[in-house]
Amino acid sequence: MKVHVSPKDFAKEVFSHDQWSALRRLREAVDPIKKHQENKFLKSLDVEKLNSAIISAREELALGKKEISERNVFDIMQGWGNAGMAADFEYLLKVSENASSLTDGMILECGSGASTIILSLYVEKNKSLSLCTLEHKDKWVERVKKAKVLIDNSSRSNLLKTDLVNYGSYSWYDITNIPREDTISLVVCDGPPGMTRGGRYGLLPQVRCGLKNDAVILLDDAGRQHEKQILEMWKKEYSINYKINETPGGSYAT
Repeated sequence: MKVHVSPKDFAKEVFSHDQWSALRRLREAVDPIKKHQENKFLKSLDVEKLNSAIISAREELALGKKEISERNVFDIMQGWGNAGMAADFEYLLKVSENASSLTDGMILECGSGASTIILSLYVEKNKSLSLCTLEHKDKWVERVKKAKVLIDNSSRSNLLKTDLVNYGSYSWYDITNIPREDTISLVVCDGPPGMTRGGRYGLLPQVRCGLKNDAVILLDDAGRQHEKQILEMWKKEYSINYKINETPGGSYAT
């Protein structure tokens, strides 16, 4: 996959100096509120319900069903703690649909969540697949580990605690320890957080060389203005095609 890289003017193109200053002040004000909400959310993991949904989904796949049913996707979401979030549900269904069609290669997940559980089930079934999940928040790493003990595929499903590092004009995950033996067939991108410098732009500059020619990228929150700008920059710099899909509660791009 041959591409031209020119990210150095990313910050200047997306935000002015004054806008970045305002965003930093906003982040300082919002962070304490976000931390409180996150701590409250982290208590909502329902291991019993999650385990029941995992067992049911595993049985479906073992019996030859290609894709996890909507019922089990919803129950996994509930067990994880996102019950009632329409946007999350529609996005998870798309994640499941794309993962079910893979024959081999690596799935790269940016940011962990209920999608990690769903992807792990497909990797558990198909020994030609592997999963690498990047997560920079300790609490989310511990949460996913607690959920993933219910799935026995640790050798091919890797959860990497990795910092967000400075790549010059943007910040993104430190990918030093990403397994290199597979080419990437699917990217599920729900991180880093939108307030990160450069947002999710760093995905293509950092991992494009590992993408298969027919790789699919699922970008969550694609209806936000910043994500739309990122998609347009990717299109301009890497000649990608994309489509924004609207859902009852949000949007994602493929």
